[in-house]
Amino acid sequence: MSFYSFHTHGFVRVAGCTPRIHVGDPGRNAEETLALMREGEARHCDLMVFPELGLSAYAIDDLHLQDALLDAVEQSLATLVEASKALKPVFVVGAPIRRNNRLYNCAVVFGRGAIHGVVPKSFLPNYREYYENRWFAPGAGVTGLEIKLAGSVVPFGTDLYFAASDLADFTFHVEICEDFWTATPPSIRGSLAGALILCNLSASNAVIAGFLIVLMSSAQVCPIQRAPAPTPKPAIGPVCRCPLQRPLDVVPSSPRPRRPAPHGRRRRRPLQARRRPGR
Repeated sequence: MSFYSFHTHGFVRVAGCTPRIHVGDPGRNAEETLALMREGEARHCDLMVFPELGLSAYAIDDLHLQDALLDAVEQSLATLVEASKALKPVFVVGAPIRRNNRLYNCAVVFGRGAIHGVVPKSFLPNYREYYENRWFAPGAGVTGLEIKLAGSVVPFGTDLYFAASDLADFTFHVEICEDFWTATPPSIRGSLAGALILCNLSASNAVIAGFLIVLMSSAQVCPIQRAPAPTPKPAIGPVCRCPLQRPLDVVPSSPRPRRPAPHGRRRRRPLQARRRPGR
């Protein structure tokens, strides 16, 4: 590798991609995504992150539950995976994915003609204009599983992070939108497990949010990539799993703390019978 290559000095080129979205039309969304994938190849990108639910569009409400649309999403995803054989970057694309009679809001990581892993969204927003609990199952606690997608059996769960096999220190973790705004984002576990790039797929705007992302990036000491002369491109090696002690949904709760006494007074001890000392 040439000394003048940015890879030699520990850098990778990451792209946050915003394709034109066609509501409820996975075929056309795949075409828009593929056009940006080829543009990223021409610009020598290493990692390209696309929006949340980019293949179906986010605001389609109950169409998320339509089998015809979900079949089209899987077919479009298979088309993108096949097209990636001729491309060098790694791609992270958002799509609704079915598994075991449940629907998950997922990020699919693929490149060079193969799917490397599927990460479901852990925490679903259910306030104001967001009501994802109506369609999707939460991914919190979903670890160590597999899924058959685009003709292959691939890792599935929130405990995945990804490492390149031919480029040192190119490791990244993936989470989706609301995951970032929770008290314990999945990306914290990813960074502790060794991920140096944190990817967050989102379908919402980010005007004020960018400042908070910078703060979180500083706290975790690694860059956060949010979607909105040629050198060798890395290949993703075996998928790693974050070393979790137990799923999120079975963590034992801590004992309830005692309430402080009102007005800052010390709590009185219970009365005890004492004998008066003899004279």
